[in-house]
This record gives sequence, structure tokens and C-alpha cells, in this order.
Amino acid sequence: MKTSLPRLVAVFAASALLALAGCSGDDPAPKTGGTGGGSTKEPEGKADAPKLIPGKKYSRADRKSAAKEMKLLCATCHGATGLGNGPAGAGLNPKPRNWTDAKWQESVTDEHLFKIIKEGGAKHGLSPQMAANVNFRDRPAVLWALVDLVRKFKAKK
Repeated sequence: MKTSLPRLVAVFAASALLALAGCSGDDPAPKTGGTGGGSTKEPEGKADAPKLIPGKKYSRADRKSAAKEMKLLCATCHGATGLGNGPAGAGLNPKPRNWTDAKWQESVTDEHLFKIIKEGGAKHGLSPQMAANVNFRDRPAVLWALVDLVRKFKAKK
């Protein structure tokens, strides 16, 4: 069976992205994130709910970190323009979310986006290929800045 070069590149890129995020098999639904092995679960006593208001109380450094994370983690699947056409997304089924879809943007809250980015798709009944990003556990302001970046992809009506 022959496999096309673009398909191999997409599969390799997706695998590299998951490896970069740091895979963990502690839970029935695999989650990734953090910089080492071990559990990706929140420590007990930490609230699930976001603590900052989107668009508020984060610094220029938080926005800069969010932009860097967007390029490193998100754009590989969702694409640089948010169309869901990133190089690693080519080999995924289902395809990554198109962030420019105004109808979808209006259907989700900022808090929901915050939780999906942090906890991954599987926990919310979405694609298990959307990795959890527990590396934001101690950086909620960066995560809020990332939510704001996702919102900026919304197409104008």
C-alpha cells in the first residue's frame, strides 16, 4: 500500500504535536499536557471554573505568550488563519474546528473555549484528538488571552 508524502507529513506532524504536548495514559480518555509524565488531573481543591474575565486583567506578556502558544500548539491543526487547515490537521478525522465560522463562534461561550483548550476535546464530547493543555493550569491569564485570539478569527457577517 502506497502512502502519499503529504499524508505522511501530516501524520508525522500530528504525532510530533502530541508528543510535544506530553502524552499521559492515566485516564480512560487519554489526555496530554504538561512537561512530564504522570497524571494530568487538576489537584483537588482547585476550581474548574475560569478565574479571570476574558479580555481583562492580563498583561502584554500574557498576550505575547498566548500568541506563541497559538503558533506552537493551535495553528499546527487549526491553521494560521483559523480555517482548520493546519498541516497536522490534514490527517485528522474529524477535521479541526474552523474558527472563522461565525455561527460556531456565536454558539460557544468564552468559558467553554477556556475549558476545551485546557481540558481537551474528549472531556467535552468533542474529538479526542484535541489534546488537553494542562500546561495552562497555573497560567489562566495566558489561556484567557488565547481564548481572545480564537475569538479574533470570527468572520464578519
